[in-house]
Amino acid sequence: MQKWVKIVELILLSTLVILGGVMISDIQQINLADGPEAIVRDLHLAVLVDDSAPESFKRGIIETSQEQSLVVELIMVSENNEADVFRQVRLIGVDGVIIRLNNHTFLSSEIESLKAEGMVVVLIGNDAPETTRDVYIGTNGYQQGKAIGQLALEVLGEEGNVALLLGSEMAEEQSALRSHFVSGIYETLNQVENQVQVTAEYSTVERRAELITDDLLSAEQPIGALICSDPTDVHRAIRVLVDRNAVGSVAVLARGTEEEMANYLQQEMIYGLVAEDHYAIAQIAIKSTETILNGFWISSYVNVPFDVITTW
Repeated sequence: MQKWVKIVELILLSTLVILGGVMISDIQQINLADGPEAIVRDLHLAVLVDDSAPESFKRGIIETSQEQSLVVELIMVSENNEADVFRQVRLIGVDGVIIRLNNHTFLSSEIESLKAEGMVVVLIGNDAPETTRDVYIGTNGYQQGKAIGQLALEVLGEEGNVALLLGSEMAEEQSALRSHFVSGIYETLNQVENQVQVTAEYSTVERRAELITDDLLSAEQPIGALICSDPTDVHRAIRVLVDRNAVGSVAVLARGTEEEMANYLQQEMIYGLVAEDHYAIAQIAIKSTETILNGFWISSYVNVPFDVITTW
């Protein structure tokens, strides 16, 4: 009798094991079918921005994190609090850090420190390829430069003077964005068949865009086109053009967002715009970070398309 009881117990135990295996297999199949979103995990992210971050980017971060049910700390960074911010991020112990600052070149040690503590690091806008950051997300600076260079050629008729007014994101020689953007412009403009002279100026706290624009308008060789890489410089340069009654005599070409440049486009105060969708970039940044933290692979470089808008 005891022998038969043991046999029945073994049969029941085997049946339970088989059913358990089937259930686990079904759950795994559901997770795989639904993708990264099917994996439930509480994630805590820090997003570091400075005053160069467009409102559309910050709005995209907040709204996308709410949709994804993530806890996100949106932290403003300045020259005065940079060290404290990174110390704070390490103390909080977040899972991932998204960084969108003017220049990431000098953050190598901070990025490596975050990586050493197991955090995912995503860079936005300008890369620091020498680091072990997980992902860089942004538009292709070289292709942007070529596109805006082509706009300058169309405005000038392949002959004349072009001034580049490069903003804070491109102020440092080590900036990868500056290198790519300027290379694209020069490759387009400096062709044998073109009679175009190019000069480059850099806006700084000491020498702002207003002063540079005023000097360019007073130069012996007048400029036919002004290429601005920073939306803030566009506002300042146009203010000078208005004061000097030079609107229309100089074609302003801008890099920025359609939202920021809407009024200038409507009034035809700028001739062309290389437009980035910073809301979409924010969405991609949040979802890419979440994907990596959930154990899935993505490319270390995510290229976001840009639009070219003209008023002629």
